[in-house]
Amino acid sequence: MKLNINTDFTKFPRAVSVLPAGDPASATPYDRAVLPHDERHLRRRAIETAAGDKVLVDLPEPVALANGDRLVLEDGRQLEIVAAPEEVYAI
Repeated sequence: MKLNINTDFTKFPRAVSVLPAGDPASATPYDRAVLPHDERHLRRRAIETAAGDKVLVDLPEPVALANGDRLVLEDGRQLEIVAAPEEVYAI
């Protein structure tokens, strides 16, 4: 996702914590974000949901998100992380 220098990140919903896949506290996600492997290692950055909304991920420490993990937004909504299909090379 490309943002320009004048993007106002204060208008984006903010994700402040992570629930691992299968956590009993997981609720039905309001949306999902499909991210390739290299974009699932993050601490603070904007991501785009499948519906085209932008979310600011603002976590206290870097994290490697796995398929099925949930980002919890400040308002309690949960965003599901989906691993994007990627080519795998056998060597």
